Amino acid sequence: MWNLLKRSKEECRRLGGAVEEAAAKQADAVSVKNLTEALTPDERTHMATCQDCARAVLEVFRAKQLFQQRRVLMVWDNFESVLPVFQQGEGPSLFSDEERARIVELFRDWTESAEGQGRLLI
Repeated sequence: MWNLLKRSKEECRRLGGAVEEAAAKQADAVSVKNLTEALTPDERTHMATCQDCARAVLEVFRAKQLFQQRRVLMVWDNFESVLPVFQQGEGPSLFSDEERARIVELFRDWTESAEGQGRLLI
């Protein structure tokens, strides 16, 4: 999710990974502030100065909150584009192995929780 928003800036990409990891690990995150407490001071400073990253952090938090608290069904069309077999060929790879694993882990964490109500249809 994050990488689609900010693929070109390395610092933004690293922040995205840190936020997604924090969201996956903090089932009790009740606010963006709570979610970002796991970030390093440099990551928090970047988030405070990069409007795109601050907006993306809010989107990650809202998505997690939605999957945990509401009965939603997300349909992920074209999921196969994330699979390794579709990353080969002439053009540039859409997702690295690390990015693919993070995407799958993020949605698994959000949808497999017994308390969570959201579901993902692929």
